[in-house]
Amino acid sequence: MEALDRDFNLLAIIGWCPFNETCDYEGRKQDDELLMVIYQMTKLFDSTRSCIDTSGNFHVITDIYDFHNYEQNPAVFAAFYEAFAKVGLLIDRRWTDKLQ
Repeated sequence: MEALDRDFNLLAIIGWCPFNETCDYEGRKQDDELLMVIYQMTKLFDSTRSCIDTSGNFHVITDIYDFHNYEQNPAVFAAFYEAFAKVGLLIDRRWTDKLQ
């Protein structure tokens, strides 16, 4: 909340992103309830800007759905997104098996 209060009037701030890449990693589970509460608190404090609950892949509640893909091979990168283009959606990796 201190960062929101401090930076609220900065013109360069176009949205808020309290967390980055919180997906389950090495046995540590993402805390969906925490992400939801922080998102809601952020929106209560500043309803004029978009808020991404967690930048990366596994969203709980968000205004902008972003997706991180670090694939370096252009052919593999394109093939991955080809499935999304077929259904006209960008969706979470947890659901890609439903596209096949």
